[in-house]
Amino acid sequence: MSLTITGAERDALYERIVMRLNGIDGVYRAIEEEDWAAAQELGREFSDLLRFVCEDLGWGEGAKETIPLSTPPDVLSHAVEVVSGLARADGAHFEAEKRDVEAQENEARYLQQTCERLLEKLEH
Repeated sequence: MSLTITGAERDALYERIVMRLNGIDGVYRAIEEEDWAAAQELGREFSDLLRFVCEDLGWGEGAKETIPLSTPPDVLSHAVEVVSGLARADGAHFEAEKRDVEAQENEARYLQQTCERLLEKLEH
């Protein structure tokens, strides 16, 4: 089975993976805390993400054409599952932010209406 991704898909995957790599020091913290299970889990996660970038996505600017994927299926599957989980978490975070902004907008609108009503009453 030959898998390919578009340049746009590559860029989306690459950007989110690079953001996640900011947390790679978590492996070291887990080792310091002797949390071997966490060190193993994080080590595998970052290993698979790095292999995906090194073997298929490349570093820096991406190609604009179709990219064939050659990362071993088990590594690719785990890397894609990790990125999918990150995307779900991002979506939930942005949805919560959206609800907060909507609540703040409603509060501001209500306050504005209250002030306008009071000013109107004061003018009469």
